[in-house]
Formats: sequence, C-alpha cells, structure tokens
Amino acid sequence: MAGRIVLVVALAILCPGASGGVLGALGALGKLGVMGSWGLSGVLGLESTFDSDPYKHDHEHEQDQDHLTKPYSPLPSERNGCPLRVCGPKGAKDEHVCREYVELYEFITREGFFTSDLVIGEFEGLVAGTVRRGLMTLTDKKKGDLLISAPVSAMMCKLSAMESRLAVLFKHIEKSASPRLMMVLHVLYENFEKEKREGVPSRFRSYLATIPTHNPTLLTFTQDEIEQLQCPSDCPALGDVLGDRKAYLREISIVSKVLGPVLAKSGLYEQDSLSKANLSWAYNVVNSRSFSVRSYDALGDTRFIMVPFADLLNHHNSNLASLKGPNYTFNLTAKALQVFADRDYKAGDEVLISYGIRSNPKLLLGYGFALPDNEFESIGLQIELNEEDRKGKLLEFLKRSPNATFARITLDATLNHDFLTVLRLKHGATDIDAVDVDPWVEFRLRLDILRTIERLLNRYPTSLAYDLNLLRQWSTLPSTPTRTAGSLSAVIFRVEIKRILHLSMLQTLHAIRHTYSKAVAAGNLQAKSDPSHWFHWKNDIALWDSEFRQWQSDLRGIWTRPKRC
Repeated sequence: MAGRIVLVVALAILCPGASGGVLGALGALGKLGVMGSWGLSGVLGLESTFDSDPYKHDHEHEQDQDHLTKPYSPLPSERNGCPLRVCGPKGAKDEHVCREYVELYEFITREGFFTSDLVIGEFEGLVAGTVRRGLMTLTDKKKGDLLISAPVSAMMCKLSAMESRLAVLFKHIEKSASPRLMMVLHVLYENFEKEKREGVPSRFRSYLATIPTHNPTLLTFTQDEIEQLQCPSDCPALGDVLGDRKAYLREISIVSKVLGPVLAKSGLYEQDSLSKANLSWAYNVVNSRSFSVRSYDALGDTRFIMVPFADLLNHHNSNLASLKGPNYTFNLTAKALQVFADRDYKAGDEVLISYGIRSNPKLLLGYGFALPDNEFESIGLQIELNEEDRKGKLLEFLKRSPNATFARITLDATLNHDFLTVLRLKHGATDIDAVDVDPWVEFRLRLDILRTIERLLNRYPTSLAYDLNLLRQWSTLPSTPTRTAGSLSAVIFRVEIKRILHLSMLQTLHAIRHTYSKAVAAGNLQAKSDPSHWFHWKNDIALWDSEFRQWQSDLRGIWTRPKRC
C-alpha cells in the first residue's frame, strides 16, 4: 500500500495541475488489472502544446488506377557527367546505397506500391561532406502526375497497431493517451517487442531497419548544440519551440519513469525498450515521418500515419501559391495514400514535397534541419512604449490593433503597415492617413528601427562573417571534430537569422538616407541644423553596401557550390 501511495505522489509531482497524460493512461491500465486498484484517470494535457496538424498537408485527388502496374525504367549510371548513387528495386547500381534497402523494396513490391519510376538516391548536401537520402525520378514528370500510391496495408498507423497485441492496451488508453504517444508505443513495440511477444517478425521490420538510429532534431540536441543556436531562453528567433522541446522531454521522462515500469509488468514491453533513449528515438521517428490526412477514419488518428518509401521524400521551400497545388491525399477508391508532383521534374531530379509552412525552428524541432533561404523564416521586432507614449491617437490605435507593436520580418525585410503606424504616432505624426508622411517623422522612426536591429545583432557572440567563415572551413575540412549534424544545423539557423537582420539594417539605412535628404529639401530646421547626420549615414550606407555584397556572395558560395563528382 505504501508503494502505491509513493507512486501517486510521484505522479502528482511529475504532472502538477494536469488532469491526464500519462496519468490517464495509467488509469486506463488499472482497468486492465495491470495496476490493481489504482484509480488514476484523465486526458493527456501535454498534447495541447504541440501543433494540432503538425506535418504535411493533403489535397483532394481521385485518379484512375489502371496505370499503377507500370514497370520501372532502367537505372541510369550518371547525369551531367556525375555518377548517380541510386538504388532501384532489383539490385545494386551502387552497393553503398542499396544494401540497406533491398528488403524495403521487396516489402513495397509485395504490398502493391506504385512508385512511378521513383528510386532511392543519395544526394550531396549543402556543405561538403554531407549527404542526404531521398527519392529520384528516372523519367520526366509533370505537375499533377501521380508519383506514389501506398496501400493501407503498408502503413503504420492506429489501424496496424490494433492488429497486434497492443489492441487491448490501446482500447483502454485511447481516450486518455495522446495519438502521438500511441504511435510512439506502436513504433517501439514493432521494433523491439513484436517478434519476442508474438513469435513472428514485424511486417514493418524491413521499413524500421532503414530508419537511422540517431536523428539529431532539436529534441535530441546536446547542450553544446543548443548553445550553438546562440539563442537564450527568451530568444525571439526560436519563439515557442524551446518550450515545446521542454514539454516533449518532460513527457518522455514521465513515460520512461512512470508508465515504463507499468507496461513492463503488463508483459507487452521490456523495461529497456521504454528507456529515455528509445523513447526519444521513437518520438523523433513519429514526428519526422508522419503524414497527415483527413479522408479515411479507419486509419485511426489521421495526423500520424507512417508510410514506408514515401517518407523518404524531402522537403522543399515552397511559396504559398504552390502549397495549394497537388501534394498528397488519401484516395478512398484505391484505399491508398497518393502523392502527386507539385512541380515539373526532369529525369534524374530529386523529387520533393512541401511539409507545409515551416519556419526553421519548427523544422529543427520536427525534422532536424534548418533550411537556407527559407521564406517562412522570420524574426520579431518589438516597439518599446512607455506610459508617456500611450496616449491620444496612439492609444486609440492600440485599442483597435493591440498587437501592432510587434512585427515579424522575413528575408524581404518588409515591415507591416500597423507596425509602422505605431512608430509614426510615437514620433509625432498627426495624420496617419496622409499620403505624404512627414519625412522627419520617417527619419526618426527609421532610426528607432535601426537601434532595435543593432540591439538584436549585438546579442550574438559571433558575427555573420564569422559564421560564414566557419561554414567554409567545414566545407573544406568535413571531418572537423567540432562539426556534428546538430552543430551544422545550428550554424545554418543562426546565419539565416543574421541574414534577415543584416538585410533589414541595410534597407533601414537606405530609408534613413532617403528620408533625411527629403527632410532637408523640405526645409526641416532640425535636419538642416546638423549636416554631420548626412555624412554619417552616407558613410554607413557605403560600408553596408560593401558588406552586403560580400556576405551575399559568400552565401551563394555556400548554398550553391559547383556540383562535385
């Protein structure tokens, strides 16, 4: 009895104020007799902190299925004079790439996949010495073409979990455990327990064997890699992502310490299978490889569907218009997940899809990489107002637009209208609807923006030039001990943030020069009284123009290096 009281107290400490999560799962297990008379109940509260539709987007497509038996084209050996490292369904054009996928090809062939001349390939990464696996097309593809059709029988989802011994467990905890946690338990059972418990290998064995044992997402970053992001706990560039990371780690700790021993007693898992390391791996697998569809209820929770082969499609940075184009959907007639080309492709191209609107912090947390030239990357600017500022027209405006003191800027360095209106009112504008704004007001507000950007840049311990030089060193010396997959992503992340800040500063300096000269021409006495201002901004702009061209050139050299063979 004392042991039970201790566990209940421990749960209360681990989940203060929560009504569920692991508590709810434990309560459901009590109904199974696993926990005797412990009457714990609730729902998973941690789930609410995560993206409710976290991974990729689906679009409605219904296409004729008669062409799904088309055979593969011959495997090429080179493209543009460079050898192609590809692995087709029947053997090893490149043994290094092929050997771990032989059984996967056998699996998708047996399950009746349609793969439209897509093959697994290995592609050079952005920095020398890095590679990525993905899918290559052997033939030209047009936007809207069917690329992959994967039948339900080949998917890992709630439906497949209910076909194993997990069915009894899931029926009792599905109302209290998050869908994410249930998929994590499914992955761990198939990978570590299925053959031991049921006497037959998991039918997903060939698929799970191809998943890396370590995927360095933000969830598993070392403390050194976290520090290389150069973002303190209140860093606006990472937003809420560090908080999400803490919530993940807390949930993993609770599952390992509390739910793990209970499930071990149930006979479904060995205690070691639910270690923190294995749970972190499984969470990364579920987060980074799940598709999200809404068209087939029998799959269970449709936010977490893992599809072999199809999950090798890498992410491309797409604009909002292309996100509305063909991507993927669940075809009710074929009972299959189908992926469509969202652009044209030439034979030998890597085929990509969009995971959705993802900033680099979201990509780091869910997938383990930061994307150069990510048009959805941004950094926040906050206007500092004191009580003296909050009066008159400015106070009236803030009542209508309470969030106008904050703006997010992207690589185009554009500031929204409401944000600029607050600054204009702060600096004495009387008519915010005027076509011609007082140039002296514009000059002063641009100075305000410039100081804010300078403060943000000064928070970083290294400069943009230093970071680019570090990437150059890593390109020429790929085996440098300080370079890990996590540290590489961290440096790319902070380079992109600093690019936004530098470009914003450059445009602000141009605006300062323009507005100051207009104020002088308009006869503004304050502007004319101190001509040193003009020389100051003129010199600064010349300096920034030079630096801008240099780091832009450096970035082109990093992201678009000549292809090596």
